[in-house]
Amino acid sequence: TVPLAPWGEVSFRMDWAHKSKTYYNAENSEAIADDFSSLNARVAFLSEQGWEIAGFVTNIANTRNVVGGFDAPAFGFGILQWGRPREYGVSMRAEF
Repeated sequence: TVPLAPWGEVSFRMDWAHKSKTYYNAENSEAIADDFSSLNARVAFLSEQGWEIAGFVTNIANTRNVVGGFDAPAFGFGILQWGRPREYGVSMRAEF
């Protein structure tokens, strides 16, 4: 957090998460999600009056990864659930 007297303060946040290879069936065979990392960032301004405006980016590297799955070899198919792509936006809030 960096003070910006007399207006308020600016805060910076960056987080990183890593998930190792994951198997989605009891045999630990076909339904595999490779390891992946995710990097997110946020910059916010909090005013002395109690309102905040922030910009954020999730999945900065826009990595394409599997976050879930189901393997049904007896039926001849499997299902993979893909993670969210890069997203960015602005948020605002007020305290009163």
